[in-house]
Amino acid sequence: MAKKTNNSGGVAGFNFQDMAALYLFLDNVDEVQSFEVEGKEDVVLTWNDGTNSFIQAKETQNPYDTFNKKYVIDALRVLSQDVVDYGLENIKSEVLLTNSNYLFGKRAGQEFANAPHRKYSSSSLPPRMLKKLEEFNRTLDHSEIDFAKLKVMKIEYSGDDDETKLSELEKKVRKFMDTAHINLSKYDSLLKSMLFLVYRSAEDSKKSISKKDFASYTAATLLIGTSQIERFLTLFNIDFENEDYIRSQYSEFLSPKAFDFSVTSKVNMLLFDYGKQNHGLSRDDKARDFVNKNYEKICAPLGIDIENDVRNKDVAKFILWLIVTNNSDFSNIKEALNYED
Repeated sequence: MAKKTNNSGGVAGFNFQDMAALYLFLDNVDEVQSFEVEGKEDVVLTWNDGTNSFIQAKETQNPYDTFNKKYVIDALRVLSQDVVDYGLENIKSEVLLTNSNYLFGKRAGQEFANAPHRKYSSSSLPPRMLKKLEEFNRTLDHSEIDFAKLKVMKIEYSGDDDETKLSELEKKVRKFMDTAHINLSKYDSLLKSMLFLVYRSAEDSKKSISKKDFASYTAATLLIGTSQIERFLTLFNIDFENEDYIRSQYSEFLSPKAFDFSVTSKVNMLLFDYGKQNHGLSRDDKARDFVNKNYEKICAPLGIDIENDVRNKDVAKFILWLIVTNNSDFSNIKEALNYED
């Protein structure tokens, strides 16, 4: 039986289609500008040319059993309606995605059972599978599906624990981390934050996740809980009584907003102007002097109130210092996503 709910990744409600959305986004990150979960479709990819791929993601708890053809027919019905609603010219592809090894029945072939990941265009499907697909499509009244744009795909998603279920997604996340020069020790925290980002987007009215959203969220995730706080406390000679406050409060303001274009561009402009006027200082002295002179300028966009609580000045300084000292890391993330402001 096809289902949509389980508890993968430690996020209540996280499910197969969420995993698939992340997988497909990371797998096509150079050409995709955004993705969406539980919006127009189970999953929608929006490509750089403005066209969309509509994905029907159908999970089974028993991937070695024959898949219920009712769910395949239901998926085809929705994909047919997509053509009516959005126009064939706006559709790059329509995808029937599953974790089943026998989407068209065991007699139709073993191809999906032979690898954790399989993808076929309808024209490349083994003949017995194509015959079944055409048979299912004929059960629809006036199907609008263009088989030239129809793809059938399997991503492995089964097992008794999260590590097993997410093994295919793990490959894509680790490849992204390697490209972005992110230390692999951050894998667990980064994966959990990615899963939560997708889960939250499916619950919110704003369902689309752009590369900008993904880049900002990733950067913020890597810096929350950062070990750099000890270096900051020493470099800025922070009062002992304010240390605990900084530790407890900075993550509240170190949200993806801290890496939004409006903030990072402002910081980079300030850095450029500062660099023209200050020569001869050491790296640490420059960073400390720049932060002390400019921290107030990021308070408003980040919602940091320094007028009513002076302790927040040190919080603002820490966040600005993190943005400055980790600027190259954020650039690496954007490059790995093929994203430019």
